[in-house]
This record gives sequence, structure tokens and C-alpha cells, in this order.
Amino acid sequence: MRRGTGSRGYGRLGIQGVTGSSYSYTSVLSFIGLATLVVSAVFLLEAVLVEVLVSVLRALFEATGYGAIESSWNSIIVYKPELNVITLIITKQCLGVYAPIAYSLFVLLTPLSTRREKAVEILKGSLVLYSFNIARIYTAGLVGVNMGYKMLRFYHDIIGAIITILLVVVMWVLWLRRIGYRVNSDASP
Repeated sequence: MRRGTGSRGYGRLGIQGVTGSSYSYTSVLSFIGLATLVVSAVFLLEAVLVEVLVSVLRALFEATGYGAIESSWNSIIVYKPELNVITLIITKQCLGVYAPIAYSLFVLLTPLSTRREKAVEILKGSLVLYSFNIARIYTAGLVGVNMGYKMLRFYHDIIGAIITILLVVVMWVLWLRRIGYRVNSDASP
């Protein structure tokens, strides 16, 4: 820390920056406060999205003849008479944000398209991937009720992950074909 002079001639404490500039405690505390507010907003949004996903899943299970009870803000009990009873616990990792992020990066890093084309494709792709994620969790629940917990884990952890990765790659390749992107295979090494 070093002592600086304020605009009125009296000294003020400051924090020495990496580039040699000085930051006042007020600006540092303001930044910390803003960062705390942003992190809190993200956690609140995640909680709201988890609750929405649980409500959507409950409605899907009930519409297809399965019993579904929201046992808490992030879990749902799914059952059918004479079959298994399972509890799906929905965490923030279940929101399905990683696949749209990966797809968005593929699209953003692709040359030969405009920003507008990329923005539209990212929006469309994110909606498709989010809808697929809801279907994936719903299907995992059906597998769990009809085939048991071990098959639910296998479907959720292995099959669902493989299908998600394949879907991201297939969507990206289809987008490349739509925009006319071609790899020059005639280039000499």
C-alpha cells in the first residue's frame, strides 16, 4: 500500500495495482460488492432453474401415467404401481448448460460466418440442447422406474453422456454444411 494525495490535498490510502496504478479502497470494496452480487444472482438463478426443471419433469411424468411427487425444491419421487420407486435429485449440473456452452464455442470458433448467423445458431442450438436435456432426464427416470436403479445410473452416466456429445458434434457438422463450410482436402502437406 502507498499513501496518495486526494483531489483536496489530504492523503488517502490506496492499493498499488499491478501496472503501477493506484486504486482507492472505495473502488476495491465496490468491485468486491459487485462481484458478490453477481455470484449471488447466479446462484439464485440456478436454484430457480432447478425448481422449474423439477416442475416440468413432474408434469411430464404425470402426463404419461406415472406418479410424481415433488419431495423438495430439487427432487422428485417417480413411481408406478408394481414397479420401482425412484428419487431423482436435480442439481445444477443437471440443468444442461455444459452442452450449449460447448456448442456455442464450436460455433463461435468457426470462420466464414457472420456474427448474426452465429448468434442465431447459438440460440437455436441452445434451445435444442436444453430440450434434449429435459428428455434425457425424463428418459432416465423412466428407465429407473421400469428397470431399476442400476440401469438408471448406466443410462444417465454412460448412454446419456455419449448421446449428448454426439448430438453436439452432429449439430455442429450440420451447421457447417448449412453455411457451406468446406475443408480443402486438395491442399498439399
